[in-house]
Amino acid sequence: MSGAINYTHVTDTSADFASVANSTYFYNKADKLVRFKDSTGAVLEIFSASGGTINNGRILYVATTGVDATGAVGNMAKPYLTLEAAQTAAASGDVIYVFPGTYVLTTVASSGIAKNGVSYYFEPNCVVTKATTGSIFNTTGFTTGFNVYGYATFTKTATAGTILTTSVNAFDVSFEALDVSCTNDHCFTLSLNSKTGNFKLRNATSSGGMVFNFIGVYTNNDTYNITANNLTSTSSHAIYQNQGVANLNVNANVVKSTAAVAVANMYYSYNNFNINNCVGVSYGYQTSTNYGTTINGTTNGIYNSNGPTSFNGTATRLLCSNGTFDGGSISYPTVTGGQATFTWFGSYDNTLSVSGGVAYVTATHNNSYAAPVSVTGGKLYLTGNILGSQSYGNMVVNGATAELIFNGTFIYASTSYQPYYSAFVLTAGTLRLTGHIENKIPNNYQATCVLLNGGNLILDRVTLITATPYCPPIINPTSAKNIRIYAGGVSTNRSENGGLLAAKPKEYKMTINAHSQVSITLNDGSGANEVFAENQTGTYYTIALFAQRMAQLINASATLDITATQDNPGVDTYFYIGADTNAAACTIAASTNLTSLLLVDNSYLLTDIIGGTIIENPNII
Repeated sequence: MSGAINYTHVTDTSADFASVANSTYFYNKADKLVRFKDSTGAVLEIFSASGGTINNGRILYVATTGVDATGAVGNMAKPYLTLEAAQTAAASGDVIYVFPGTYVLTTVASSGIAKNGVSYYFEPNCVVTKATTGSIFNTTGFTTGFNVYGYATFTKTATAGTILTTSVNAFDVSFEALDVSCTNDHCFTLSLNSKTGNFKLRNATSSGGMVFNFIGVYTNNDTYNITANNLTSTSSHAIYQNQGVANLNVNANVVKSTAAVAVANMYYSYNNFNINNCVGVSYGYQTSTNYGTTINGTTNGIYNSNGPTSFNGTATRLLCSNGTFDGGSISYPTVTGGQATFTWFGSYDNTLSVSGGVAYVTATHNNSYAAPVSVTGGKLYLTGNILGSQSYGNMVVNGATAELIFNGTFIYASTSYQPYYSAFVLTAGTLRLTGHIENKIPNNYQATCVLLNGGNLILDRVTLITATPYCPPIINPTSAKNIRIYAGGVSTNRSENGGLLAAKPKEYKMTINAHSQVSITLNDGSGANEVFAENQTGTYYTIALFAQRMAQLINASATLDITATQDNPGVDTYFYIGADTNAAACTIAASTNLTSLLLVDNSYLLTDIIGGTIIENPNII
């Protein structure tokens, strides 16, 4: 029979044979015994070289050349043909040894081919299939013990039933296999009673449920050790805890689900996952109320819904809604509750979002795209460097309870097709700045460091730099506001027009496009629109003269709080219009043959209400 131990192989009794035939037994000349070993090297049986069996637990053999009617316990020359027949003949303490071949199970017994106190060993190239109702192995109600060793491939198809089901068994379980697959149920449904389960697999796949489904009670103190290359479910989670297992340790190359979160509901347990790549739908992991989870490796996402989680690796997404999360590098982080600490490596569409809880984040951006931040609640402590030659989003604080504490370097820039001009936008909540913020966008009226629409702005040891002379480091466009300057102070490179705290009236540059009729309709917010027009091309025979004429018409208004100016009257083809004060509006309702460029947005007075130092110098860098 293929792979069988043939006693005639042991012909030289003057020497020890450490490896004979398939390396599953060896001969010892001292006691003239052949010791049979399992895949771990443990001795399963001892028998004499002459063929007599020493019964330290009997062995029953199964081979595709066997005969059930003549199969004999302990006789390698008389194997059984079917696994069912060997199971029937076996007693507690026996081992069923299976030689290579394909075995089709037909039993519908509730225990499958499991038997109380009986273990299996499968040689390489053993294939076991079952299409009938029930599991291949079911140890429910067993009291003595049960193990599966070796290199079999197990396949359960057509009807419901698992590869292995254990239900509150009060003994340790070991299960080894090469590959397992199940099409109508979970691969493993497991519950022990304060015992240990050890699983070693190459690949396990379920298209009808979970690969590992743990059904234990909250504190059953089980320990499960799983070592595998690939665990995949195409219909549910790959690993799922129904209530709790106490201790779960997984070492795997890939754990994957194409239908749900791959590893889910880590419930009242200590979990250790060393998985190179864990991938699910949206998230690879989801933790619930747990005692502690440690994750090492790469994943497409972690949903931390409770309990302490320690992460060492990279994740595409993080959602922290409760509990604590610590470590790792995240691309798309969202914190809605709890406490999270991590490194953020973002790009143009990788928004860091905080709406609740507390987040301690270190940014490590150093590429072409600075990523956006949104704080609508909770508290974000953001440190590190965000260096981007282009920005697809700014840092926005907008929530009554929102707080962003920034202590790092933020160098911000953009191009014309990207509409984000302000590095920080504070609408509601608190923004506290320390470090270095620089807006490198040139020639843009909103290219400021902070657009202050509302909330509380705190400056403490911060440097604010803008690239445009007419754009202040802080713009507050709606009303006069207080800022808190702490003892660390603030440094800026803009002292024009009264410096950091002064009000800035709105100002436009108006360029005449053609030597033709020119008109502009203005409103200063105090009354109706006023129209200014000129069409005498003979009198004003150049564009420069038209520009000069338009400035004169606007300034002749007796009621309009808008003033027009020119750099070189009669020479320039453009003119400026601006509100007389920061409180006055300056609105262009309509225009003909004019192009407008907003140079300075209306920025109201800032008031220093704490103290501290303000240093303004164009040379500050």
